[in-house]
Amino acid sequence: MIDFEQLNLPRVLQGITSTTEDLELTMGDELRFGSLLRTLAAAAAGGRLLQFGAGSGILTAWLLDGMAKDASLVSLESDAELAGVARRFLGRDPRLQIRDGPSETALAALEPGFDLVVASTPLDLDGRLHEALQLLAPGGLFVVGGVAEQDDWTAAERGAAQSLVSRLEVQGGVHLTALDWSSGVLLASHSHKASG
Repeated sequence: MIDFEQLNLPRVLQGITSTTEDLELTMGDELRFGSLLRTLAAAAAGGRLLQFGAGSGILTAWLLDGMAKDASLVSLESDAELAGVARRFLGRDPRLQIRDGPSETALAALEPGFDLVVASTPLDLDGRLHEALQLLAPGGLFVVGGVAEQDDWTAAERGAAQSLVSRLEVQGGVHLTALDWSSGVLLASHSHKASG
């Protein structure tokens, strides 16, 4: 088994986590999910990436660490204070655009065709599953973390996760895989219809 304490962490994580009081580098689920996102970002070489829920930039740092030099990442964060922390540590990277404010405003300005669409948790999608899937390119991958119920979940977190899973299960034209790993991960992609 891989020892996640020995991961090659993005350098900027120390600054982000020390600035954000409620987040700590020792959180195993964050490390595992971040490592997965870095690998998926590397597989989307030269592609366009979209992140729901940038927070203070922890998972954004993992995505940037895996991305190719000619790839681009749009990160959405509704909390202006958290978006400010992410900008402070990651804003100099020309591949990154951090957009704060209401998600519907930010989404309306985006063109479809993202190779990787990531949501840190179901709550970060803010009920915008349909819009997220519409922005996904053919052959692209949709990834959501934090779907396995935790003891300290609020009613909103529980409801968002249950709604996401049930909506994805009945969503037409989507292949879905649920992983009982880290804090729970859902992977989805558009199915390719057979022609004829």
